[in-house]
Amino acid sequence: MQACAGKKRPAVACIGPAGENLSLISGIVNDRGRLAARSGLGAVMGSKKLKAVVLAGSKPIRAVHPLKMTALSLSCRAKVLLPFRFPNAKVFVWVGKLVNKLPFGFTFDGLLLDGILARWGTPGLMGYGVETGDTPFKNWAGSYKDMPAINKVTDAEKVLANEERKYHCYSCPLGCGGIVSLGEKLPESHKPEYETIAGFSPLLLNNDMELVYHINETLNRAGMDTISAGNTVAFAMECYERGWITQETTGGLDLTWGNSSVILELVQQMVERRGFGAWLTDGSRVAARKLRPEAIDAAVQAGGQEIGFHDPRLDPGMGLHASVEPTPGRHTTGSLQYYEMYHLWKKVKGVPSPSFFYGKGSKFEASPERIQSAVANSDFQQFYNATGACMFGMLIGADRVPIFEWMNAATGWDMTPNDYMQIGRRIQTLRQNFNIREGIRPMDLKVNKRLFGQPPLQAGPNAGKKFDLEEMMHAYWREMGWDEASGAPTPQTLRELELSDWVKE
Repeated sequence: MQACAGKKRPAVACIGPAGENLSLISGIVNDRGRLAARSGLGAVMGSKKLKAVVLAGSKPIRAVHPLKMTALSLSCRAKVLLPFRFPNAKVFVWVGKLVNKLPFGFTFDGLLLDGILARWGTPGLMGYGVETGDTPFKNWAGSYKDMPAINKVTDAEKVLANEERKYHCYSCPLGCGGIVSLGEKLPESHKPEYETIAGFSPLLLNNDMELVYHINETLNRAGMDTISAGNTVAFAMECYERGWITQETTGGLDLTWGNSSVILELVQQMVERRGFGAWLTDGSRVAARKLRPEAIDAAVQAGGQEIGFHDPRLDPGMGLHASVEPTPGRHTTGSLQYYEMYHLWKKVKGVPSPSFFYGKGSKFEASPERIQSAVANSDFQQFYNATGACMFGMLIGADRVPIFEWMNAATGWDMTPNDYMQIGRRIQTLRQNFNIREGIRPMDLKVNKRLFGQPPLQAGPNAGKKFDLEEMMHAYWREMGWDEASGAPTPQTLRELELSDWVKE
């Protein structure tokens, strides 16, 4: 395909065996391991017998005001460079321990995230996540107390030592990705991201980090989502522990927690839709429905989409957004911390400006300020997604990364940040209305109940934490201008957003 594309090196978006086998957790792969992984997009291509799309455009993408674009980009680059270098990834373990013990919370500056990602990539988030309670263990029902060696196993310095070169997305100065090598065992592969490490180490109580590298490569080549795959294997291990499935059921696989010797074989079966793994090929909810009614409690998902590995019992906004988004279950759609890092109040009129310090308990309340922040988060996220901007870049702050100004320079428009936020609101409302039209009940997309503390964890940083997720969901719908009870956009809101074609007369 590349040979037929002409002189320019083409870009290829393709599916692997998982998409060909119509797995509902398969994705679309580009550049040998970067996936549009969520929602089963690979199965869409597979159902159409479409193996790949090859693109080799030859025309430049021009801005209406190129000099303005250049000036904005130079200014941005100067603002987003962290003026110091972190000494070692282990420092974040100790910072996490301290933050966990503090009696108050505080807003996190995205410039610090920039420094972490530039050096270690997303694996640099593991130590902090483990100690603060962001990283889940044992299918979201445990804590680091179940895996005492976790920080040694997943040490970001060890991951960095295997990195041969940085991987940059197009035009990105950060380069948070990486190409790694384990020598003859694994000559070259994309560096496993935080989500993959979390899903195949602490979530399964697996101490074999080398196995994580091999699973990462296997799933990249197969075109299967590592988040859904990790959650689904964890679901199977919990079912095994509870006695709902046995070694006879699994075809001889001993799915005891931490048994690294069987995990890769199970993943390969899932990819190929064969043997016991075929039961898991379409994710945890589909598998649970084939087993027994109570098995759904062990399937940690929202509307059939497995959850990214950031615990709502630490940041309830993560659970709220994973539940109210028309495409549920994503860790990239919003959270309380994301809003703090976006710095929208410095550019957008009328959105809340959070206090630098706040009581930790306030995170679990459906206060007007928290809900308004969540809605502004959604508006902004839908806007910048539509531009093709990177979430990590946006988390550095809208006051440093001039996304609103870039859009005006690129298009020649003269719109305010509030105008662009309104575009985000229209997009979000259209997405919600599409679901309503297709018969999807918004409350059915709520995350698994253990993620909002039913029952509460007994140990670890999130022990005893719980919150009223449904109250937050209803408040979010009301603030969006949707029906507070059902989550459906109201006719008045549709008209105000110039979406009258969707109003049923």
